[in-house]
Amino acid sequence: AQLLTRTVNLERKELEQQRQALLEEVNANKKDAEVLEEQLLARLSETEGNLLDDDSLIEVLAKTKKMTEEVQEKLRSAVIMEQKINEARREYLPTAT
Repeated sequence: AQLLTRTVNLERKELEQQRQALLEEVNANKKDAEVLEEQLLARLSETEGNLLDDDSLIEVLAKTKKMTEEVQEKLRSAVIMEQKINEARREYLPTAT
């Protein structure tokens, strides 16, 4: 794997840079999703009484839903991009072995 990375880095530096940026973005998106989940759980545990009567909680839920959908879409796009990058990297596999 390291030899493949080095070969691609020499031959198609932009491809390897895209792959690294994609990995970083995926990790950041996963972290964002975890933070949203933690914030929502904290907010739910703090709320007293009927949850449906708490307008600010409903706003937080709507915001969390929207942000989660955005993160999921970014992750789906990342999977597609990763597949394309890996296809291009496979071209260099014979050279790297």
